[in-house]
Amino acid sequence: MTIAEWIKDVHANARDKGWWEFYMARERAIRELSADQMLSKLMLFVTEIAEAAECVREPNFDPRAVYTTDDDGERNPYDELSSGDLKPEGFGTEIADAVIRIFDFCGAVGIDL
Repeated sequence: MTIAEWIKDVHANARDKGWWEFYMARERAIRELSADQMLSKLMLFVTEIAEAAECVREPNFDPRAVYTTDDDGERNPYDELSSGDLKPEGFGTEIADAVIRIFDFCGAVGIDL
């Protein structure tokens, strides 16, 4: 897939999940965002990068580690089949979240990366 296709798919998924309901006009298009709304969305990128930075600060940091955290705070290796609806965690996951946020925003405001 091209970057443009990824942006389109990521943004469509975010809209389907309701992430843009507040920003939608009656004709179901994203209305022009105010400066404050744009800054709010940009801070979501920063938050994901900060979460990745927190991973780097952990003892025994492994940038490739993917895990889940149970109710007791214990980490378990992530396994798609056995993790149910637990979200994968780790450095790579946070970087992926940042890319998703960036692609979604670009799709909303019409930026062609």
